[in-house]
Amino acid sequence: MVDPAEQANIEYLVWRNNVCFLYDTLIEDTLVWPSLTVAWLPGVESYSFGIIACRSKPLRSTIRSLLLGTNTSGKERDYLFMAKVMVPGTAESEEEAATEVGAAVRIERQVPHQGEVNRARVCPQRQSIVATRSVGGDIFVFDTDKQAEPLGSKNTKFSPMLTLAGHTQEGLGLAWHPSRPELLLSGGYDNFVYLWDIVAGTSPVRCCGVHDSDVEDVAWHPTNSNIFASVGDDKKLLIGDTRSKLDAVSLPNAHAESALCLAFNPLSETLLATGGGDHTVLVRDLRKLRTPVRSLRYHTQEVTNVRWACERLISGGADGRVAVWDLGEREGPVFVHGGHRGVINDLDWAGGLVASVDSGNAVQVWKMVLCHAGMHI
Repeated sequence: MVDPAEQANIEYLVWRNNVCFLYDTLIEDTLVWPSLTVAWLPGVESYSFGIIACRSKPLRSTIRSLLLGTNTSGKERDYLFMAKVMVPGTAESEEEAATEVGAAVRIERQVPHQGEVNRARVCPQRQSIVATRSVGGDIFVFDTDKQAEPLGSKNTKFSPMLTLAGHTQEGLGLAWHPSRPELLLSGGYDNFVYLWDIVAGTSPVRCCGVHDSDVEDVAWHPTNSNIFASVGDDKKLLIGDTRSKLDAVSLPNAHAESALCLAFNPLSETLLATGGGDHTVLVRDLRKLRTPVRSLRYHTQEVTNVRWACERLISGGADGRVAVWDLGEREGPVFVHGGHRGVINDLDWAGGLVASVDSGNAVQVWKMVLCHAGMHI
């Protein structure tokens, strides 16, 4: 019987030997401390390298920005980081494709943080506003335009724009409202789901739901601005409406084990995906919640993250794999990213690029190519 660690190493080496056939873009870097969170920041810069390595034409690339955080376990000051990623332009010929352009994740700005950054989420309407979860119950809100300083700055004073107090324990669940920049939804390990209005004050405006155990994730419906959902270690999926004074609709045993993550489909008003400790990703129709429309099985350990990438679904797991799913007739994933060697802590997708971070300090930015289908994600 093959030792699991040895088997994982063999699979990683097989993946490494096939990288050039699998990706349009693959950028890897190792952080000093692991990041529990990753999010794309808005905006894309265009950059020209000029003529390089006998190219007859300049290679134009793009610069994207990432939000990261540190988890130093109290050994050093923790920070919220803003990083730049230079993404090489698409090659126009095999000759250009064979020329490697160096790229890395370059941290440029920092914001001192109180304790590790469990989660950081960017307000979609006010893109310099970032909310974070930490080791305590409080939620911090920063204006990175005003508060971020160059990497290595000697200013280590922790001074958030707002401190939202209500949770009594830490948590991971955090989601900005898709159309109202003052509203924020959170879930904590104190079993509560809270709604915040950061203009009205620093206390929750209402409790939107109560689980029987830790709340692991929360999300807003992308088009119906009153609908939200939460999942927790009690295996429940709660669907609520901010207009209603009634308790949220509860689906018990949404997973056989803890329900750990969820995401509404941005292209369909009725589809919702969840991931659980039972190693599965379940896709449900809000009109018929009880029975999943798809049960996606690939991960060998708990599913820690789910994100929609247009019509496709991306899942990350404690097995270190990131799977890409097509909800057609195919049973398994259409692609598996095998570059991580630790638990997938978080992932995000924007403009065809996936950013993923793991417990082994790795941050990776990648864009797969589906050669057999001639399609990209």
